[in-house]
This record gives sequence, structure tokens and C-alpha cells, in this order.
Amino acid sequence: ATLHSILIADESSRPIIGSKRDILYTLLSIIGDEHAPARSIKDALKALFGIALYQLNRASLVGLGAVPALVSLIVRDARKGIVEDATAVLAQIAGCEESEEAMRKAGGLEVLGDLLDEKTAASTRMRENAVGALLNLAGCGGERGRKEVREMGVKVMDVIREVGENGSPKGKAKAVELLKFVVDGNEYENEKEGENMSALSYTVQMKLCLTKGEFGWTVRLLAVSVKTAVAVRLDTAAIL
Repeated sequence: ATLHSILIADESSRPIIGSKRDILYTLLSIIGDEHAPARSIKDALKALFGIALYQLNRASLVGLGAVPALVSLIVRDARKGIVEDATAVLAQIAGCEESEEAMRKAGGLEVLGDLLDEKTAASTRMRENAVGALLNLAGCGGERGRKEVREMGVKVMDVIREVGENGSPKGKAKAVELLKFVVDGNEYENEKEGENMSALSYTVQMKLCLTKGEFGWTVRLLAVSVKTAVAVRLDTAAIL
């Protein structure tokens, strides 16, 4: 708890503490210990979150095995507070190039998709963190990683939309950015492949309150060929 307080209060401490591999290793060992007390795990997660706020620390955390440790914790632990904190750390760590391959090997993308599945009982904060993690992966990943995020985004479009409607201000903004990424990417891929998009199969209406005013969003999912399973188009109309 003391370490977390220092990391939050003093930004200059983040690169210093992040360079201490023994500290990082100890924190990761705690969250990987199935018998560790809940309080110890939460304190370790809060400290890892503070460390991951400094971008250059993220690659070090990935190198020490933070991604599989966090994914495993999210899967095995049913305690809401711990899973919320673990997804927050994972979302931060996803914001580096090194995270793409680590997430792929650990099954992280699938776990994020599960958190955004309508059938799961994930909390709003878990879902906001999952949206943030996908957005960071899209921003820092390579072409393959971005394609995987788009494909996952199409599958969980409804819940991303729900976060955009009912989440916190930050959560709403991230959901909008992720929707734009998924939509624009799929539209580009279909244009590039020369697909003939037709047969409107699904329409979702949503309204998002942003700082500049109210925006009406229409998301249309179009049925296309087997080669391209889903194409998405996003139309926006500003009401200022």
C-alpha cells in the first residue's frame, strides 16, 4: 500500500522503482501465488498499476511474465475487487509493442473477449478495463494484432456499445474510440478486398454524451461473404 501511494503521489518515482527488477519480480510472484492473502494481492496489483503508468516500465513487466500472471489471476480468481484491479493493470501493460505477442501466447485477447461477453457477469469497471486493453493493443500492436482486435471487437460490439452508453466518462470515450477503430478497420478491409456489402442485417442505435454535446451513433453490421464474416459501417450525426 505504501509503494502504491508513493507511485501515485510522486511520478518521478515510477521509472526508479520500475528499474528495480527484484521489486517487479516480487510483486508478480505475489499475484501468481494462489495462496497469497487477498490483501497482499490487491496491494501488489495497485503497486503494479502505478509502475505501469510509466510507459517504459511496461516492456520490463512483459519481459518478467506479467501478462500470463495477470491473465491467470483474472481467470482463476472470482473476487470482484481483485479481478477489477488485475484488468486495470493488464490494460496499462497492453500499451506497449511487447504486449501483443505476450497476450497472444497467454490467451489474453480471449479473456478480454469473455469479459465483454453479454453472458458473463463482469462488472462495469471490468468491462471498461477490457475496452481499454483492446484499445491499447490496437494502438501499439502490429498489423496482425490490430486485425485480431477488430475481429474480437465485432464479436462483442453490443457490450462495447453498452460501455459507451453507461460507463464512466473515460470508459465512454474509450468505447467510442474502440468502436471507431473496429468499424473503420473492417470497412477498409472490405474495400481493399473488393467485397460487395449488402443485406443490412443488424442495426444498433446509441447515444453518447460527450463534452462537446450529444452525438447520435448508428452502427450497422452488414452480412457479407464467408471470406469476410462481418463488415461494419459507422454513421455519425452531430446534434450541437
